[in-house]
Amino acid sequence: MYDDWITKPTASRIFDKPRLADSRLVKVSLEVASDLVEAGLADVQDLMVPLDDASSDHIDIVLRLTNLTEFAAAFATYAAGPWSAWAATEQPRRRSIAIYNKLYTV
Repeated sequence: MYDDWITKPTASRIFDKPRLADSRLVKVSLEVASDLVEAGLADVQDLMVPLDDASSDHIDIVLRLTNLTEFAAAFATYAAGPWSAWAATEQPRRRSIAIYNKLYTV
């Protein structure tokens, strides 16, 4: 659910707390776009006709994190809970793997 929103860390910063991008461009049907605007999850100014196919029944829409408060709150809960637990158990494992790799090269 968060895959396309997460700002991917570099390999050297794998244990930095994950962050969500501020916005994301998605292609949705006209009906879905209308539902998003009616629900207050998107603004009318964020709707755009796709450049590749203007006759399509789909539309591009910019989803902004500021409009998706429940989504952002759920991600914050995930980052504070399951992700932090994973990071706490994974760091020692990765350190031991790095030490093993150095000893193996010797």
